[in-house]
Amino acid sequence: GNTDSKTNGKEIKIITSANPAEATTRNATDVKILSYNVFIRPPGIKTNESDYKDERLNELGKELARYDIVGMQEMFGSFSSRREKLIELLSTNGFTHFIHAPKPPIGVFVDGGLVIASKLPIVAAQWSGFPRGTHSDALAEKGVLYAKVELNTQKDAEKRCYLHVFNTHTQSSYQDKEGAHSFNVRTQQIELLRDFIDECTAEDRFPIVLLGDFNVDARRDQPNQVDSNEYLDMMRLFKSRHYSMIDLLKITHGGDHPVTYGDAEPSTESGEIVPKETVLTGKKDHGSLQRIDCARYATLFSLKSLC
Repeated sequence: GNTDSKTNGKEIKIITSANPAEATTRNATDVKILSYNVFIRPPGIKTNESDYKDERLNELGKELARYDIVGMQEMFGSFSSRREKLIELLSTNGFTHFIHAPKPPIGVFVDGGLVIASKLPIVAAQWSGFPRGTHSDALAEKGVLYAKVELNTQKDAEKRCYLHVFNTHTQSSYQDKEGAHSFNVRTQQIELLRDFIDECTAEDRFPIVLLGDFNVDARRDQPNQVDSNEYLDMMRLFKSRHYSMIDLLKITHGGDHPVTYGDAEPSTESGEIVPKETVLTGKKDHGSLQRIDCARYATLFSLKSLC
């Protein structure tokens, strides 16, 4: 692996289904990709009365079958067999190749919760863990997962086409005394993420897709959906010599940032907001109207080669 790089990237195991030969290839313009924070945390951790982890897991196995590549966040493997069960369910729905965050280092409670599942062959995979986070994020080894996906099969290696897929989950925000520190930690993580992408893609010009839960609220500073300051800072951090960043979610919503967490109906005459979801969303986040991840949306960010 790339163990001497400044991001400490290392090769990880690629899991294949019973018959990986069934992996499909197709034109690069016809690949459906989803980024999804599935919110299946380790046992005993819940927001309200129940997160209905097992019930939602069974539905995921069926719902994700519509896609060719899925990047999941908060699909933890520690203290549970749910991650293995999901891989098994996806294997019966056309997915043939899987990678996930490795076991956490000594002293860290849980793994990074990241998974990439693909119906297309994954030919190389790496993991790069971030330095330890702050607040409750310190309990997990957050980082970035990388898969090199083969889009076509050609005997001539020079004619083969690949897709670089990255999946990440960065530091959450906290409104207590740790709030400012969590911002600084997240910024450092995004810088390391950028460096890791550069290292993995510097030798070619194949397209790059970045999936994940960035915990950067693109709407926070401006209720009218204009880019927040942290969002703009993040976009500037991703400027590179060999690619430019395109925010597909923003583009597909006419330049606005759609709500991905804490959504609500318009206020009632009494001034009270009506949250759209209350089972998995904490009460303090009802009506917060954040755009921090990309649940059920196609790629949150896409880095497209300039060549």
